[in-house]
Amino acid sequence: NVVALILVAAAVAAEYSQGTLRNLLVRESGRLRMLAGKYLAMLLYTLIAVTVAVGVGMIVGAIGGSIRGMDTSKWFSSSGLGHLAVFYANLLISTTAWTILGLFAAVLFRSAAAAVGVALAYGLVVEALLSELWSDGPQWLYGRLANAVLVGGTLGNDTTGPTTYGWALGMVTVYAVILLVLSGLLFRIRDVTS
Repeated sequence: NVVALILVAAAVAAEYSQGTLRNLLVRESGRLRMLAGKYLAMLLYTLIAVTVAVGVGMIVGAIGGSIRGMDTSKWFSSSGLGHLAVFYANLLISTTAWTILGLFAAVLFRSAAAAVGVALAYGLVVEALLSELWSDGPQWLYGRLANAVLVGGTLGNDTTGPTTYGWALGMVTVYAVILLVLSGLLFRIRDVTS
């Protein structure tokens, strides 16, 4: 998920510093339509990459398990495939949440280094510190909630806090909508040349 955040933040923010956005907006009058298309293309790319990674991981795991003499038949049973489908859906949701944070950071800072640096510092350092200092923090922090969605929610796991899956999914959705709206507003009202 961190890779998805970096990819989107760096790609969108680099277009500010390289002047690509300025040139594109001369021809394209629909600023929000262009930003939405750009984000959806980046999201699709990251979700395809995640899908390939999961597929390769399954193949390598099955081959490695067979070589070591492990019984992998349960992996491919209806129950095993059901668990895989739930994990895969949660992975796609969590990845989408992190890419939205990357988009927001890119539009806010308009510099690839700043967008990536601040988004990573927030997601990896600030949230970890806040979670240590604030016992209810994991129930309210965006990155922790996205991670709770990834693992299917948790009830007391010290890495994501006492969060249920429904709460985590609902809060991530609310935060993601807020970040998308703020990104759109900033992109629409700001001059891309400054």
